[in-house]
Parts: sequence; structure tokens; C-alpha cells
Amino acid sequence: MGTAGECAAQLKKTYAKEIQAIETKLAYTPARIARITHLFTLLKDRTIEKIEKSARIPAESKMILFAKVSQTELVLPPNDDEMPGCGHTTAIGPSTDIANFDGQVTACIGFMANLDRASDADILVSMGHEIAHSIDPCALESEFAKFAKPDAAPFPSEATYPDVVSCLRGGPKGAPCQNSNLHCNTEKGIADKCNEYSSGVEGDATAKAAGLKECQDYVKLTPSCPWGSNPKKSLADASSARVDPEPVSQIRESFSDFVGAEVAGTILEEQVRSGKLRGQDRLDALIGIAADFASLHGRCEDGNSNDVHQPGKLRINQNFFSSASFANAICGKNPTPASLPGGPQKCSAF
Repeated sequence: MGTAGECAAQLKKTYAKEIQAIETKLAYTPARIARITHLFTLLKDRTIEKIEKSARIPAESKMILFAKVSQTELVLPPNDDEMPGCGHTTAIGPSTDIANFDGQVTACIGFMANLDRASDADILVSMGHEIAHSIDPCALESEFAKFAKPDAAPFPSEATYPDVVSCLRGGPKGAPCQNSNLHCNTEKGIADKCNEYSSGVEGDATAKAAGLKECQDYVKLTPSCPWGSNPKKSLADASSARVDPEPVSQIRESFSDFVGAEVAGTILEEQVRSGKLRGQDRLDALIGIAADFASLHGRCEDGNSNDVHQPGKLRINQNFFSSASFANAICGKNPTPASLPGGPQKCSAF
């Protein structure tokens, strides 16, 4: 006869599937699913509308963006085979992630369990970020790389969004990775990544050499994607950042921050005009968003890290507030975050 703790552990192990099913049912209630589905649909429709009306995006790129956003779907609860550990509590606790898995956006159990405490603004910004991942520069390059020849030039993702990538980076023209807000990949980081990949290829030296070339060819086609050694970070701690001497490209995440805030901002501006979002509600929305993002990937560090994401404080000040729509909705006209003298540069994707 074991102790009460041993008995409880054995019961949890024996009835793991049943317990997971109960947890999922309690978190993914019809009311919560209806709320998040409504906001997801609103964001998706508004993103398509912005692409359609854009005078900046080249006409030949619009159909690609339409298709990518149209195919993006909300999956609730998540498929455990494709997104293991998202829809139920695991050994390291309930995941609070909301993520885009190759066009399938899902909210993990921790996110859903806290949904009743989140404002619409908080949810709109988080989901807007995930929808934007379907059309970020890395996503467009990766789509093209599926059928491109190894010696082809990368998909012109930066030309799809004239000036917005350079605006977010903030680096000098002609040398966007020097003295910029965002990191780029490095030659050593790419070499480290491809060496890691080839070492995992089964077979003899010839097979490993082929794997190395395969990786190098793919990296050339996807320069906006983050390429570096596997992250040395705590997967159980969302506040931890990737630790490695070599930085990786951050444009994928910063672009999605900005576009998500831009689309969410237009919806929030409408709520301000209608009187639904006013005064203290706007401040509360900013506090909720700031609290969520500042707790991720390096917490409130003032300087940048070598993670694929900037620390939360920089994401809010540099990426979210680069959107005039978001800034106007939350703070009114011409806001200037106190931590950035003069405020961030306003960018425009659409």
C-alpha cells in the first residue's frame, strides 16, 4: 500500500487520457470558442480587406496574400497529434501559447482557461500576430522554396511590403543589419544550423554531405527566416530567451507584431469611435497587452537578445507603436512612449 501521493500519481497515470479529456472540455467551453471564433473571423476579414485596398502592395503579390490568409483557419481544441501538449496539461504545466502551425491557428489550454480575464484588445493583438505569420516574409519565402530550384533567387518578400521591413529594422539604407533594431542571421549561425541538421541525417558521409547542401540551399531561399543553432532555453519558461553567441533573424516576429497590431488597431479605432472603448478601458487594454508580452522571451530587458523575438518591452515600443492605428486607438493622436524619446517611427504595410 503506497502513500496518498503515490496513489494519486498512479491514478493520474492510469486515467491520463480521461483526465486530459476532462481538462480540455472544461477549458474549451462553447462560450469561449464562440468568442475567440468571432474575433478571429473579424481579424481575418479585416486583413483581407486591408490587402485588397492597399495601394502599396504590388498587384501580383495580392493574390498570394489573399490565398495565404484565406487558408488560415482556427482549430479549437487543437489536434493533439499535430500540436502535442497544447490542448491539455503536460508535465511542465498548461501551455498558454497561441500559435500558427502552418496555417492552423490554435489557442492552447492555458490561453483558453484565462480567456475570461482577457480583454478583446489583448486577444485581437495576440491573434492578429498569429494570422500575420501566414504572410510574413519568412512564410512567403518558405512557400516559394517548396517548388523553387536550389539556384533560384529568393521570393522578393521585402518588395511585397515596400519599405515596411526596412522601417521596422531601422538600419541605414544599403546596410539594414548594421546598427538596426532587429538582428539578422549570421554566416556562423547558418553554418551551425546546417551542421546540426547534417549531423542528424542517417547514413554515411555522402548522405550527410547531401544533407548539408540541402540545408544550405534552403537557407539561401529563405533569408528572412531565423537560422541558427537550436535554442538553449527553458521550454517550460516562456519568459526565457534563446541563449547563443550568434543572433538570428527577427523580422518574421517583428513583422507579425506590427501587422497584427495594425489590423487589430483598425478594429480598436472603430470601438473608440463608437464609444465601446474609452478612457480607462484603453489604458486597461494597454496594461493587459503589455503585461502579456513583457513576460515573454526576456521579460523587460532594455536591450535586444539573440532570440527570434525581441524582449517584450522592445516589441511593444518598437513594433506595436510603429502602427499608427494601434497607437491612435490606445493612446490617441501622436503618442510617444516614455521609454523612447521622440517615439518610434511610424511604418505602413498596407
